[in-house]
Amino acid sequence: MASFNQFELLESYSQSNFERLPNSLRLDKNIKDEGKLFRLLIGSLSISNNVTGEVIRQNYNYSILGKPKVVRFSINLFTDPISPSALIEDINQYLTASAPANIQLFKDLTNEFCYFYFYRQKGNHTLAFLHAYRILERISYTFPMLFASKARDYVGTFSKLQNYFNGSNSELKFLNLFINDFFEEEFLNYKVKFNITAHNEDIRESYFKIIKMLCTANSPPINYTFNEFSDITIDNKDSLNLMIHLRNRYFHFASGGQRNISSSEMVEPSDFYEILNEHFVNWLSVVYFKIVKNSIA
Repeated sequence: MASFNQFELLESYSQSNFERLPNSLRLDKNIKDEGKLFRLLIGSLSISNNVTGEVIRQNYNYSILGKPKVVRFSINLFTDPISPSALIEDINQYLTASAPANIQLFKDLTNEFCYFYFYRQKGNHTLAFLHAYRILERISYTFPMLFASKARDYVGTFSKLQNYFNGSNSELKFLNLFINDFFEEEFLNYKVKFNITAHNEDIRESYFKIIKMLCTANSPPINYTFNEFSDITIDNKDSLNLMIHLRNRYFHFASGGQRNISSSEMVEPSDFYEILNEHFVNWLSVVYFKIVKNSIA
């Protein structure tokens, strides 16, 4: 079967700027797929859809919680996701050594992120969520294993991962155990506020109640604070559980068992997913950069 690439990444910067980058981050050189993903997530590339001819610019830095907008070229844009003291040479060394065995992983992830950004741009946030969830499933085993392969305490880290295998019955639970054990408190306890917006007050109330239900009906329940029908705030450590719970409660609709979300509750699903999607993808991106940071440190 002939291969066709729907998306092509395009340089967003002038030649005088991108020539300041090492070859591992330059589209006009032999950049690897992980280098493309790195640049895409920090907001330094445009995306061309080879089917429709549309081009969009991805100029938000998803490596930072809150995803600030990128307004100008800076070497710090490339180094700060690792640490304020990191050098561009550190990034270059890491990306140059990116293992050939991981080519397909980073090719898949780049493609899924491109789908997300395009569907977000078109206002189809339900389909955008679908691709965000595909990213989640793709990284659920691979990212913890990448982290462990670069750990200083190699034996101890793999022993913990083995315990996760024994203590979980799914890839996503495995990832959740890993993140809560290895990531720092500042990341886990970061407050995530979802502002509830909708076409009218009735729909807004319904959206609020859905998110509240996803928190209270979870096992274990997700702690949250709220302003009635206006916003809900959770800890970042519960982002993964919320994302999984939402997918299971809306995309599964069998009778009996858990309390699922009906279409009459989630009026205009795309508007509902718009409330949550940006944080979910921000979270997924930050997890990637924490894996990179662990590999460089």
